[in-house]
Amino acid sequence: MSLAGKPGGFVVDHFINDEDSSIELTPCDLNINAVVEYLKSEGFHPEITSSYRVHFKFEGHPVYFNANPDDGQQFTLFIPNVCHLEASDRDLAIKTAHYVGSRLLGVKVVVLANNQVWVVHEAIAADISAFTSILNTVAERLLYGTRDFIDVFQQSKLSKTLN
Repeated sequence: MSLAGKPGGFVVDHFINDEDSSIELTPCDLNINAVVEYLKSEGFHPEITSSYRVHFKFEGHPVYFNANPDDGQQFTLFIPNVCHLEASDRDLAIKTAHYVGSRLLGVKVVVLANNQVWVVHEAIAADISAFTSILNTVAERLLYGTRDFIDVFQQSKLSKTLN
């Protein structure tokens, strides 16, 4: 049985220990566990969401980690719902997203079909320890991308041009 099927979000007191020895763990489970343990060691308070993502707060912003269950080397860190747009602002938001993404290596700003804006970092790493070694740096870049998007978008909206 994989832990990926567990319903509901919960605070992680422990994820995997000796009492769990009868549970068959997938590579995704092991990656999630490694990120949870890393975050706890760094003083964060990670939670696992009902969609089996690791959630934690970074400088007050909700950040999520997602491990690809089909690829043990693909990892995603993202800040969702940076802002919700009016339909009339969508084109400017897309231009702003491209502008901000072109300035920050490894950071994508995505305007979703429902007019929400997410800031995302997708990575391919040899293993989860390679990813956790850069996790703080990636979270900082996501936060910078979030702030940059909001600032540029608001300035562009006021001036009706994208610099």
